[in-house]
Amino acid sequence: MFSKVALPVTVILGATQVDAAVLYVPSKQYRSIQSAINAAVDGDTVQLAPGEFVERCVVQGKRIVIRGSGSSTTTLRPPQGGDCLSIPEGDPSAFELSDVTVTGGSSLYGHAVVSLAGTGPKTVRRCVFVENPGWAALNVFGDGSAVEDCAFDRNGLGASIAFGQGIVLRRCKFSDNHQLNSAGGGPWVPSDIDAYSCSFSASDCDFVRGISIGGAPVRVVAVGQFTRCRFSALQGGTASVFQSYNSDAVARFEYCDFCACPEPRFAGSGQFIDAGGNSVSTTCIAPCPTDLVHDGATNGADMAVLLNFWGTNGSQYPGVDLNNDGIVNGTDLAMLLNAWGPCPQ
Repeated sequence: MFSKVALPVTVILGATQVDAAVLYVPSKQYRSIQSAINAAVDGDTVQLAPGEFVERCVVQGKRIVIRGSGSSTTTLRPPQGGDCLSIPEGDPSAFELSDVTVTGGSSLYGHAVVSLAGTGPKTVRRCVFVENPGWAALNVFGDGSAVEDCAFDRNGLGASIAFGQGIVLRRCKFSDNHQLNSAGGGPWVPSDIDAYSCSFSASDCDFVRGISIGGAPVRVVAVGQFTRCRFSALQGGTASVFQSYNSDAVARFEYCDFCACPEPRFAGSGQFIDAGGNSVSTTCIAPCPTDLVHDGATNGADMAVLLNFWGTNGSQYPGVDLNNDGIVNGTDLAMLLNAWGPCPQ
């Protein structure tokens, strides 16, 4: 196996042209993720093999990608808890992390197991953050950052997003995140999202059974838009769903569903805006499972998602393995075709 392979892609950096490359870990040349990061230059990809990597890594001043072989096969675990990957504040470089599971970390208030600070845009795709107690599993800063097709399960706090404009969350699922201790930050800590000093949008995201002992599962100190999101059986100390931390906070909701979230659902001095199409119910009805893109119908868009993950175990896109048998195949396709059309109301 070659440890560094030039790809037929070039990256222009000022007047200098360099070849983008793939650095494989582990390999003869790169025994650790950090050694590959140290050798990488702008445009390179650090490609992780299947397996578990127990490291604490820092990326600084480099526009690179770290990509696993799939969240079901590549795991990042910090040594003795703490964090496993960080970018320091002020770093202007773009960065991408994809296709890994992050587990076994624990952070204090204001920190995260994966902490992607800096001013450059960060992209996190098809990652699973599971069983990371403490403050946050993921911190994302930077204008234009995106978190897509990720799952946050059984953490202290799922995601903290801050200090950026136009940050987006798409098709993410937050489930059973329980903030049962202060993590050094007082009793008001959220369990699913903490949005601070930023503008952001969340679309087609699910929030399920989050518990915050003092505040609410979602806290906003920011301006946020929620579209086609589902909030199910959430619990909090001041509100069951949202808490605004100051009067400047704004949360706008459109075509969102709230089920089994007791009153008060919202607390704080910020604005909560009903933009239409929202629903509230005391019990939760199972969503349309074949509507993978959450547009209210089972159609070609859902089939495209299913075919894209054909032959995999479906962990990279939660819900695509419709019958939960560990493989996306003809049985799942048959279920999708049988449900073709508008979702039941």
